[in-house]
Amino acid sequence: MDVNKLKLAAFLFVVITVSCTNKTKDNLSEGKNLQKVIAKEGVEYAYPHFSNDGKKILFQSNESGKWRICTMNINGSNIKELSTNTFNSYFPDWSPDNKLICFVADKTGFEEIYIMNADGTNKKQLTNNKARNIHPYFSTNGKKIFFSSTLNGSNNLDVYQMDIDGTDIKQITTTLDNETCARMSPDNKYMTYLKNNNKGLDDLFLLSVSDSMEVNLTDTKTLDGWPSWSPDGKHIIFSAVKNDQYRLFTYNLENKKINQLTNPPWPNNDCRANFSRNGKMIVFNRQLDNKDSRSNAIYILHLE
Repeated sequence: MDVNKLKLAAFLFVVITVSCTNKTKDNLSEGKNLQKVIAKEGVEYAYPHFSNDGKKILFQSNESGKWRICTMNINGSNIKELSTNTFNSYFPDWSPDNKLICFVADKTGFEEIYIMNADGTNKKQLTNNKARNIHPYFSTNGKKIFFSSTLNGSNNLDVYQMDIDGTDIKQITTTLDNETCARMSPDNKYMTYLKNNNKGLDDLFLLSVSDSMEVNLTDTKTLDGWPSWSPDGKHIIFSAVKNDQYRLFTYNLENKKINQLTNPPWPNNDCRANFSRNGKMIVFNRQLDNKDSRSNAIYILHLE
């Protein structure tokens, strides 16, 4: 093994060791810093993302009875539907320059990945393989789209990448587990994703792009999900179950510590968080499930 791989192996060993010893450290930042953007009983406003200037939020909504891609101001006003068809459109992501949106739609009867202009025009289908294709996210430079798919013919989801015109599809992970929500670090050196299987694995992993070495960041028996990066690449924000509720946590890649950010009132769950471009805000879902319906509100956490 060369020197670089030895250094990476040592780094990953520290990650595993420290992450397993900091599960209960809390750094709650709610209270006056928490802003409710939009909420309605029985309606899901999900997968929110900030625009670059922090003035708008991209999200999906089922208020019309079908999933729609929408934008709104960060105070919940000026909602615009970008997809108004009879089929479902969901899992939206903005390109780094906010000029394009990739998303999933079931127009063909299968989950395929599409792309459109930020105003909803010029929709184009990128995949056409009758596999399950979900969770598309743009690369840091906006030239690639990472997504999870059963394209290899099995029932498990692997991570793939393709050009933004749908060409040059390449498989990145090749395991018997499910890898979803793959997000590239700002420096393009690492990828984080959720890995789960039917044996109880449900953790966040970090993949080194240079040599495909991966490490389990959380390594617990609880459920984890929806990782994304801070703009400076120093933190990964994710959701994890603590005391039977999903809460938001950050993993600090510099000091290898896990800190708790939110403490939702029972029985709410916090999930699907994303940083603003300046790193001063986090937008996320606060979810309420009951026996009759599910509600997903969008909140903003202003960081001190």
